[in-house]
Amino acid sequence: MYSIGHSRIIGSGIYEPEQVVRSEELMDEIQANEKFGLPTAWLERLTGVKERRCAPDDIMPSDMAASAARTAMDLAHTTAKEIDGIIYCGVIRDYALEPSTAHAVQSKIGAKRAFAFDISNACLGFVTAMQVMDSLIATKQVTKGLVVTGEKGFTFTKRALTELRAANDRAVFDDLFAGMTLGDAGAAVVMEKKKSVASGIVGFNSLSQGEYANLCYCGSTTEVGALHTDMTSIVGVSTTLGKSVFRGLLNDKLKWEITDIDRYIPHQVGKITFKIHSEELGVPLNKMSNSITHYGNLISATLPFNLHRLQCAQPIEEGEKIFMAGAGSGICAGHIGMIWDAPNTMH
Repeated sequence: MYSIGHSRIIGSGIYEPEQVVRSEELMDEIQANEKFGLPTAWLERLTGVKERRCAPDDIMPSDMAASAARTAMDLAHTTAKEIDGIIYCGVIRDYALEPSTAHAVQSKIGAKRAFAFDISNACLGFVTAMQVMDSLIATKQVTKGLVVTGEKGFTFTKRALTELRAANDRAVFDDLFAGMTLGDAGAAVVMEKKKSVASGIVGFNSLSQGEYANLCYCGSTTEVGALHTDMTSIVGVSTTLGKSVFRGLLNDKLKWEITDIDRYIPHQVGKITFKIHSEELGVPLNKMSNSITHYGNLISATLPFNLHRLQCAQPIEEGEKIFMAGAGSGICAGHIGMIWDAPNTMH
């Protein structure tokens, strides 16, 4: 699904919990060496996740999303009264069924005139939500839109730990360890109509392959539980899918070459992400942002979290070309090409 971009990002924000949990602590907690024959350093060595952040139990996903939204609105010089559309896209929500978490965010930031709703698409949620918001802006249903997420990924880590404490089978560990790579974070962006055709978001490209939906799933058909992942298979299928979506947008639609990209932001499930994007797609390692080492897999918050941190560390200059490569279980991939045109509103 390809669409031309009609909007631009004018502000971003993140929520970053204070508590740090190291991978070695988790491996010690499940007695990985004694029960599974794995050294304490195994998880970090395989995945590259040294540590991740964990939010307090009383912090809701909407709290993290609202905190990030306030920063994004401040940097975009936008008030809550000006926001007329809110999409929440996190996997983790305040309530399992209803109401939508977007309404809790709306209330907490005071955006009383906004229409709010949730979108769910696993780790790809933020890309999907931005594509929908872009369409709402293009059709003039939204003037200033807010896309937010608040991922309490450590929730899945706790569920994995509970099951692994009671297990002794290495196969059970292999099925559940991906859940131990997740971390907590909130992220948000404010979007509005772009200034010119050759600026802002210039294109989206998305593709789903539902026949692989069973490679990564959470719980059962009746209740929420631990995250189950066939890591070897999902990496292989995601790589093939990602290459197709990447070439389809970069070369076929945008007419860009890899050398045109100034900053590259991939979804990150582990250090293998960088190897795949470097060796399979040819993206130089020095152009990729890295959050996996110190924050873990941030689910749908990964891309906006990295975008904001990049802008804070080294402000993105007008005209820079940014490529965001998202992926999620399902299996799905979604990529965004942007030409930065808001250098003075984010810092």
